[in-house]
Amino acid sequence: MASNPKRRKSLSEENTEKDLLYAMMKICTDLDKSHINLTPLKIECCNGSLSSSFSKAFCNTEPYDARLLFGDVFHYGISILREFVESKKTPNDRKMLFVFNKLMDFVNGDRSLKLSDPLELQSLSERELTLLVVNHLFSKLATSSCYLIDKNGHEHRGNRCVCGKDSCKMTGWYGDTSIGNAEVWHGNIDIIINDDLAVEPLEETPSEQSPLEGARGRGREKCDLICDDILKDNDSRLTD
Repeated sequence: MASNPKRRKSLSEENTEKDLLYAMMKICTDLDKSHINLTPLKIECCNGSLSSSFSKAFCNTEPYDARLLFGDVFHYGISILREFVESKKTPNDRKMLFVFNKLMDFVNGDRSLKLSDPLELQSLSERELTLLVVNHLFSKLATSSCYLIDKNGHEHRGNRCVCGKDSCKMTGWYGDTSIGNAEVWHGNIDIIINDDLAVEPLEETPSEQSPLEGARGRGREKCDLICDDILKDNDSRLTD
């Protein structure tokens, strides 16, 4: 008979796999009302060639007719998760394994945000909300948990998180976040997340299609296949 710790571990692993299955189905289909479309934009005009601070920058865009699901773009990552759920296989590539483990740590960790007073969330400024999201989400999913906060635009809180929980510390620090060139767009941004690990982009096969059409075609085809396989192999687990 399995001991309680082993039983809890088994249930935890089962819940993680089910969460991943639901997540993959959600970003690969548009059946759910809460699905998100990625809409490519064509730049009509902008003042990027003039000396302008970010606060005065403008860019007029026109959306393409195409709509991309998350799964159309991130099918490689979805394939990695699918192999893990179905055969417990993890990436062989060291860099991809590092990113995969970051995701697993986040999924299996405590993702809840416990504010001492939930009403305080409504009183937070836009910059404070940015800090909250970065510290509780982006820093846990990015390849590096370190980030730089604009020293001029934020109230210095030391390493205390905006959530107010004593045990919750920020993994970023305050400094110079200026980017750009004074002759074109330039200025300070709220947050810069470190990128200590370079994940090389996948090489794409040359095609006569436009980059947008090619990405949508390859992505949708692979995404549909992944969805079909997930439904075929895990139908009982998804309906439990």
